[in-house]
Amino acid sequence: EKCGSCGFSLTNPRPKKEKLKKYYLSKNYISHTNKKNGLFNWLYQKIRKITVGKKVRLLNRLLKNKGAILDVGSGTGEFLFACKKNKWKVQGIEPSSIAREKAIKNYNLTVLEKTDLSLLKEKSFDAITMWHVLEHIPNLSKTIDSLHKILKNNGVLIIAVPNIKSYDACYYKEFWAAYDVPIHLWHFSKENMIQLFNNHE
Repeated sequence: EKCGSCGFSLTNPRPKKEKLKKYYLSKNYISHTNKKNGLFNWLYQKIRKITVGKKVRLLNRLLKNKGAILDVGSGTGEFLFACKKNKWKVQGIEPSSIAREKAIKNYNLTVLEKTDLSLLKEKSFDAITMWHVLEHIPNLSKTIDSLHKILKNNGVLIIAVPNIKSYDACYYKEFWAAYDVPIHLWHFSKENMIQLFNNHE
């Protein structure tokens, strides 16, 4: 559904908050697995390794002085572990017990279960990352306010989301894979991302 005044798109009807969790419980949910068996899983792991490297290089380019980083929706921990090896002080948030336990067991990371960012200390992070997470979050306004609160004044916020105006979205239309309803609650474009964050300055 699209807002008539600003063009912002959202999934409607959407699952009730308490029912959203069931969509992430599958052991085959690709972002929450480390499986390498089978061509698809092997290829996914290879691509993830490449993209993790690109993400860390982007982070290091934006912030020369490495400090504390929070990765919201940290999954099985590959990105945070790469940051840790690059001398960042790392912390993650991951509501999925399947993914969180893998991150802790495989990489000895600090990963919290609670997703309420307002519980974290003010101005405590030099960088916050959300790699394809914001589209899953029910309360955008509260989340953005909390991000502003816990990020240091000279800190960097990096958010990646599917782009509803991308070439593949326009080409595939209603069959675009990144709509991924009902777990993607919001559908962003570059313009409405700018508008959204400008409203929370």
